[in-house]
Amino acid sequence: MTEPQDARQFLERAENAAAAGDLASAGELLRGAARIQEEELGPLHPDLANTLNNLAVVAEGTGRSYGFVHRLLLDAEVPLRGRGGATRTKKK
Repeated sequence: MTEPQDARQFLERAENAAAAGDLASAGELLRGAARIQEEELGPLHPDLANTLNNLAVVAEGTGRSYGFVHRLLLDAEVPLRGRGGATRTKKK
């Protein structure tokens, strides 16, 4: 089997791997697609966001934690927003 050359090929193979139940391979292929998309489209492109979301779904399916996905996003230098919610302050 030849190596994928562009993000589209990685994504197609990832989809096939996930459909076949091979989530580990799907995750590797999605990481490859994300690297290419980030280089070619930039870190804020919606296609990259979709790929990273799919990677999170695969990670969840393999029992990976949020921390694992968070590290992948940080490694990909994806800008992350704050979690929101109330800011905790000490009472005086």
